[in-house]
Amino acid sequence: MISDSISLAGLTLRYERPAGLPDPLRVDDEVDRVPEDATPVQLVEGARGQAWVGVDPDSGDNALYLRSPARNGGETFAVLSSSWSQEQLVDALVTGESG
Repeated sequence: MISDSISLAGLTLRYERPAGLPDPLRVDDEVDRVPEDATPVQLVEGARGQAWVGVDPDSGDNALYLRSPARNGGETFAVLSSSWSQEQLVDALVTGESG
């Protein structure tokens, strides 16, 4: 297993992935807008920013959309995954751990 991490709006998500397999997460920092059918995500108290979960209309992958004044110049970005569920993406954002 390979330990990896990604920073999301001031939180660090730590996760493991099998060696030899592609990373389950990728970041798109050029999101035009959050899809209308994306669901707002309740962030932990004190968190600055907004989050939504849904499906990326271009790839069809599950997506966690984030907007934070501390990341990407305040512009919306997305964490995409073809293998993680929307629930896993939200849990990772809220807890900082994959599960």
